[in-house]
Amino acid sequence: MLYPLILPASTRGLQFVSDEQKSQYEVLATTNTSEQKYFHANLLRSLGVLDDMLTLIGRLRWIDYINLQCTSYDCLMIEFLSSLHVDWNGSYGGHEVAIYFRMFNIDHRMNLRMFKKLWGFPMVDRVFRYVPSLWSPDPIWLSITCSKRKEYTNQRGRPRIFYPRQAKAADICNVNLQYLQCLTASIIFGGNDNQNGCRKAELFIIWCTLLGTPMDTGVSIIRHFGKVAKTSNRNVISVDGSITAIANALGYGSRLSTLEPYFLGGHFDLGTLHHMHVIDTRCDTVRYPHHKAILFTLC
Repeated sequence: MLYPLILPASTRGLQFVSDEQKSQYEVLATTNTSEQKYFHANLLRSLGVLDDMLTLIGRLRWIDYINLQCTSYDCLMIEFLSSLHVDWNGSYGGHEVAIYFRMFNIDHRMNLRMFKKLWGFPMVDRVFRYVPSLWSPDPIWLSITCSKRKEYTNQRGRPRIFYPRQAKAADICNVNLQYLQCLTASIIFGGNDNQNGCRKAELFIIWCTLLGTPMDTGVSIIRHFGKVAKTSNRNVISVDGSITAIANALGYGSRLSTLEPYFLGGHFDLGTLHHMHVIDTRCDTVRYPHHKAILFTLC
């Protein structure tokens, strides 16, 4: 569900360091937002799939990150995004990438290593930092979907196996991989869950998970922050909880209590998963549907 942000430029004593930040803030403050949704361990346990999900998440080294389930604050989020600057060719403190942002009118500068540490991501060398240009999503899409998958065509009408503009997460056959895709779309590439689409980057993470191939998730999130912060894109903003996690890690917990919460932090609960067609909760049972057929009952 989308909600508009309507915040004046002078909201709660915010100070701008430049006209550019003020301009960014004024545009972002009128952008639609969507609540990030988080991992729900108790639900997965009741469905009998918690152990499988923890195995997948462990391969991605997300165990710490998925537990950073935070309330969101509109002013904090827009202050951060309007001031964010990432110099991928720069460095800070002797380490690669220079990152700058503001929180509570205070400047923060750090390198990539420091920034990822705020979310609890471990330092791992020789990992993928982005989707390789030569990587093809077709083999993995064929392996996790079935013969009833939708047939896609590109803008010229030519057949495609995987087409990001049309690919739907509901085509994925395995309930664990569907849940992983939902989680990835929410807490890594924060977007509106009503779309129920499947991005190429999300599919790449599934591929890395199944092959046990390390990936630098922190870089993916920071790159996504940069895209969301571009006022020309008019993206739906759904990165609120991830930004609150940064504030907590920087010691702003007491200051957060002075702000008015915007979202309290949702979960992928039964209602959400039913809405996204991952499970079917009708008839007083929880069943796993696929292409309008019930494959098995979860509980």
